[in-house]
Amino acid sequence: MFMKKIAVLLALVCFIGIYAFPKDTFHDNRGGAGHADDISRLLTGRSYWSHSGNHALFPVLTGLTHIMHLTVDSRHRDTPSQPTDDTIKAKRFLDQHQRTLGFHRIPDFSDFLTPHGGKMHGEYTHLGWTHEYLFADTQHRWMIRQNILRDALARQFNFFPLMMGQNRQRLDSLAALLYYVHILGDHENNKLATARSRIPIRSLNEQDRYFQDNYVPVRWEQNKNGIPSTNIVAELNRHLSILFANQRGTPQYENLMRAINGSLPSEQQEKARWLLESLFANVPQLLRNESFARNFTSIIR
Repeated sequence: MFMKKIAVLLALVCFIGIYAFPKDTFHDNRGGAGHADDISRLLTGRSYWSHSGNHALFPVLTGLTHIMHLTVDSRHRDTPSQPTDDTIKAKRFLDQHQRTLGFHRIPDFSDFLTPHGGKMHGEYTHLGWTHEYLFADTQHRWMIRQNILRDALARQFNFFPLMMGQNRQRLDSLAALLYYVHILGDHENNKLATARSRIPIRSLNEQDRYFQDNYVPVRWEQNKNGIPSTNIVAELNRHLSILFANQRGTPQYENLMRAINGSLPSEQQEKARWLLESLFANVPQLLRNESFARNFTSIIR
C-alpha cells in the first residue's frame, strides 16, 4: 500500500511538472529563464542571464522578451477584463523604457488582448504566424499583436527603409522566426498537443484530436478559430530562406537546413528540443553575417 501511494505521488508530480508549470516569460520547470532564454540563445547563442552585465544588450533582450509575451501570451485571466500579472508587468516595463528601446507606444489592452483567453489562450495566438482566424475580431487583434513585434524588431535591427520589398519580407520572417521559437519552447516544455491550441511541429497527425478542458472533450470541428493549415518545420523552411537568402549554400545555412529537414526524434518534446538546439547553434552566426543585424550584433559581448 505504501509503495502504491509513492507511485501515485510520483505520477502526480510528473503530471504537474508537465502540465501545471508551462514555460513562462522568465522561468520554466527546468530551472531556466523560460522564453527569455530561448530569445537570447536564438539571437546571441548564449543564455539570457549570461548577458546581465551587458548594459547595452540586456535591456534589449528583456524588452524583446516582454514584447514576445504581449504578442503571443498576453491574455485576460480566466475571468474577463483583468489582464494577467505578467501582461501588466510587460506593458509597464515597455512603457517605462520606451525612450531607451525606441519602441512605439504599446496599444491599450482593449485593442489587442483576446477576451476569455485564459488557459486556452493558444487558440487565439498559437495556430501559426499567418493563420487566418475565423472571427474577424480575433484576426484584427492578432494583426495588432504582429505589428507590435514587427515594430520592435524594426527598431532594433537595420530594416529601414521598409518600403523596399526585401527589407519588409525579412522583417516579417525575423518576427515569424521568433514566434515559432516561442511555440517550439511551449512544445519542448509540456505535452499539450492539440490542433485547437497549438500549431504542430511537422504534421497534424502529431496532434491529439481531443482536448480535455475541465474533463469535457472538445472536437476539432468545434474549434472557434479553425485548425492550423501548416506546421512549424514548413514555416521555418520558408522564413529562414527569406531571412538568410544571401547565405543559401553556405555551410552554416546548409547545416541548419539539414538539421531541420532531416530525421527528427519521434517524441514531441524531444523533437522540439532538437529543432531549438539546431536554431541556437546556427542562427547567431548567420545573423552576424547579415547587414540588417549589424546594430544588434555590435552590442553582443
